[in-house]
Amino acid sequence: MMSPSARTVFLDQCGLHDTGGLLVRPDAHIAWRTPNTPPDGLPAMMNIVR
Repeated sequence: MMSPSARTVFLDQCGLHDTGGLLVRPDAHIAWRTPNTPPDGLPAMMNIVR
């Protein structure tokens, strides 16, 4: 588990807020990023991974 300060640094570096999301491919490329949770949450994420 990350310390609160390490988590803040990570979120800042990724351009995310506490409710944001990041999808990283196995080859370490960022496939998708959202600073905040989309209003439709899970359905939005399912459309991205299709």
